[in-house]
Amino acid sequence: MLGGLTAPFDPMMNLENDQTYTKKGSMWREKDVKIDKAARVSQSVIGAGTTIGERAKISNSVIGRNCVIPPGVTIKDSIVWNKVTLLTGVTIKKSIIAENTIPTNLEINEKNVLLPNTAASLNNLPTQQSWTIYGHTPTEEDDFDSESETDLIPVEDLNLSDTSISDIGSDSDSESESIHRRRRRSSATSGTSDHETTHEEFYTEAEESLLRAFQENHSVENATIELKTLRMATNVTFHEVREAIVAALLDLLVNTPGRAKAMFAKWGELLDKFTEDEEAQKDVLFITQRWFLTKCRECVDRQRFVQALQALYQADVLDEERILEWYEDDRAKGIGEKWSEDMAALRKAADGFIIWLKEAEEESDESDE
Repeated sequence: MLGGLTAPFDPMMNLENDQTYTKKGSMWREKDVKIDKAARVSQSVIGAGTTIGERAKISNSVIGRNCVIPPGVTIKDSIVWNKVTLLTGVTIKKSIIAENTIPTNLEINEKNVLLPNTAASLNNLPTQQSWTIYGHTPTEEDDFDSESETDLIPVEDLNLSDTSISDIGSDSDSESESIHRRRRRSSATSGTSDHETTHEEFYTEAEESLLRAFQENHSVENATIELKTLRMATNVTFHEVREAIVAALLDLLVNTPGRAKAMFAKWGELLDKFTEDEEAQKDVLFITQRWFLTKCRECVDRQRFVQALQALYQADVLDEERILEWYEDDRAKGIGEKWSEDMAALRKAADGFIIWLKEAEEESDESDE
């Protein structure tokens, strides 16, 4: 408890009748939460009526009800109470913010606690070794000892781990069992996407890791180590790792086609390190086909899908037999799939490539004789 306030959420309990917390990936959120598709939220709790704008980044934090988080804001390892309005460019790290409007481009970097209607100079907040609570603007009605206007609370760190988020507001440390046990997917090569169990934290960090590797020309070995470490830390399967790598490569193919050939030639080796057997190759094919379902609705030409198959084949990630097996698979034809017509249309677009593969295989068999 700080200044008479308690932390706003305990998502495990749902004590009040109007609490509606549900879990998606590593995020707990109430109803009527609006999160832009380009926002990144992980290991966090979001209250009802809160709006999170494009490119906002929220991690390891609790956000109250009816808050306004505009585009580009960063919140990390922090608690934001109800009815907080942040303006553009705000960064909050390891801090606690009660009902306030935080000015544009302000950085609240470490161990500050702002109670409602803060009177402290927001443009000159110090970095603290302990938590500093800034009280509200004094009035004649206030009755307090002036020496206690600022309280220092020795707290080493604010770390809202996957376990501790569920215990915010609890009076008992003995009841701190995590309710966020990650559930592994039943099969590394199932090719299915269960959005309720998607490990959003992994995908966010993997995307950032791969982008750095591409931009800074890391070695494949270093990128492999980083992804393996991240996979173990987030307890995901090789299927999720393949999804992340395939998505990064296909983004290059669609958005910067001129770089695609060279990038596939190098980074296909990275994907190959996580494509351990024949079933994993087919998994890559279904990941690629399903990735293009959305892109084709965004007017991306289906021939890009064929180019992706060719690029993965040329990078030795896929071999002829696995591609031909995929082509004959009912799922590739859309049977039993949610977007059956779109799946079938993508498969049909690959007809010419499949014919070429079959002819090349026949010629190879004849030459062996």
